[in-house]
Amino acid sequence: MYQKMLIVVAAATSVAASAYGQNGGSAAGDIPGVMPATASFLPPGTTIKATIDENLSTANHEGEGVNLTVSENVMARDGSVAIPAGTMLQGRLTGVHNAMAAGEPNVVRVDFNDLVLKGQHYPFTGYVMSVMPKNPPAGSPTGNIVSAADASQLVSSGKLGAGAGTVIMMAKQVPGGDGIIGTGSVFTVRSTSGIQVK
Repeated sequence: MYQKMLIVVAAATSVAASAYGQNGGSAAGDIPGVMPATASFLPPGTTIKATIDENLSTANHEGEGVNLTVSENVMARDGSVAIPAGTMLQGRLTGVHNAMAAGEPNVVRVDFNDLVLKGQHYPFTGYVMSVMPKNPPAGSPTGNIVSAADASQLVSSGKLGAGAGTVIMMAKQVPGGDGIIGTGSVFTVRSTSGIQVK
């Protein structure tokens, strides 16, 4: 059993600077939340709540698929459903570091890049704003946001290679153990580019 598991989410950069800055401790920064006007166009800032389909942990490997299922309809201002619950958001692990020493961070980086909406695949760019683990240990803090600079530090220190996506850090009580985000945990994801829906 992992106790006092800490999940913190950091916006990571690939090579260039991050597409959003920090604002009052929020990863949203320069990308405010936006409600689509209609279901035909999903603007940057569209926010999606989705649950992870399988456990994600530091035992996983870079390149493995990571899939989310939208858990709440994303509504448009005209009353239509822009993204229905059940829609898939697909991505990959773009980095994993399983710490073997006390005080070292345990991280995975996830890049979601494919929205499967009404049977059609749409390129997706965005970032994870927060993770709410399912049934976390009592009293464990969750959803803490750290700066993009801290994520870059992980890359520059060699703990994580350069790549696209959001870094999720999982503190472990025992060095060498796996940090886990369990099936059904809720991810809040925000888009950074628009999607024209066919």
